[in-house]
Amino acid sequence: MLIGLVNGLSLAILLELLDTRIRTEEALTQFVDWSVLATVWRADSFKKDKHKHEALVDPPPHSANVESYRILRTNIGFSVLDKPLRSIMVTSASPHEGKSTIAANLAIFMAKAGKKTLLIDADLRRPSVGKIFHLPTGTIGLSNAILTYANLQFA
Repeated sequence: MLIGLVNGLSLAILLELLDTRIRTEEALTQFVDWSVLATVWRADSFKKDKHKHEALVDPPPHSANVESYRILRTNIGFSVLDKPLRSIMVTSASPHEGKSTIAANLAIFMAKAGKKTLLIDADLRRPSVGKIFHLPTGTIGLSNAILTYANLQFA
């Protein structure tokens, strides 16, 4: 029984030492030597919810999620004081990490702050911005504009 306990503890310690995942802001800033602009709340409990990708068009004004997007918008603005901000790209290493939701909500908050804002969903295989804003299926989008030279006024 003692051997099993020692083996179990040894395995747990070994797995922890071999775990290379970044779990905190501090670990991220030490790894890449960049500063974190904001931490956006993510509810793992909503993963299976069909409404997991919701745009914060008319959010409650003092929620933690709304405040995190305001902080992100403000910190992005302060990070480029020497020249006007022309573009922002939101990306990640894996699918289903919330890129489109973050990009959509950031676009909403930038537009509400009076910034000229154009949101482009360049994921041609699995576009999701249309779902976030509840656009009807068949709406002219980026692929139509690229392939058929559709009028960008309608895209």
